[in-house]
Amino acid sequence: MKKKIVRENGYIRVKEACSSPNGISFIVSKKAGDYSRIVTDSYYTTVEGSKIGNAVEDYFLLKQNKPVKRIWIVMMLLLIISSIAPVYCIPDRGYDIGLGIMLIGMGIIHIKDMICIYIMDKLKYEAFKKLRRFHGAEHAVTNAYYDLHRVPTIEEIKRYSNWSYYCGSLRSIESAMPFILIGFVRIITIDYFIPISIVVIVLGTLLIKTGKICFLESLVTSNPTDREYDIAIKGLQYTLDNLEKIQIDEKWIRESEQQIKDVLDIINKFM
Repeated sequence: MKKKIVRENGYIRVKEACSSPNGISFIVSKKAGDYSRIVTDSYYTTVEGSKIGNAVEDYFLLKQNKPVKRIWIVMMLLLIISSIAPVYCIPDRGYDIGLGIMLIGMGIIHIKDMICIYIMDKLKYEAFKKLRRFHGAEHAVTNAYYDLHRVPTIEEIKRYSNWSYYCGSLRSIESAMPFILIGFVRIITIDYFIPISIVVIVLGTLLIKTGKICFLESLVTSNPTDREYDIAIKGLQYTLDNLEKIQIDEKWIRESEQQIKDVLDIINKFM
């Protein structure tokens, strides 16, 4: 059975979510502007507000992990060698192939964190395994919420995909795609390079915008266990419950609307 990926809809939206080896943070907001930030860790401890940064600190520290640095150094060395070697080894097209490899490498730089997380998981680093499972649970509970307009149960959440149209990793892929595609075009051909590159970039952009490349999120997500699903469900529920306690400041909304109206009036005078 194909699992569902759902686009954002409704009055309340999941504004931001972040997974770590220790849990998930959610930020949910109302269209009126109020928002709620809650972190739920693997012990079901919840943290509200500005402490969110500390609660997901492990996620960002993964980038400084020594094994990750070693993997990245090896990847960069291989890229440099692969870019330079064709210039000397292939007399006719060495420069073009080397340039193509360099462009592909520039794209890889944009998604290096995704690649390193995947490799570290395969090297049996438990923290990265947990990170990918929590990330999958984060996406699944968000998809379920947008589809059901409520927090799902364990049984319901399993019908939804670990991939999301709004994953931050897709933004990295979006910036990397032009370099990678043009790099491949440069390696394959130099005839009609510019028009072919334009066509390839347009097609690549369509793949991104229509969500056809969500499968690349498999680098940073994996199938959650019931525990990760349960923590994601509890975390989102805590965050939504906290949002309901927030009183909408009607005066602030009116003042904001008036400020926007004043700015638009000034702009219209110059139009």
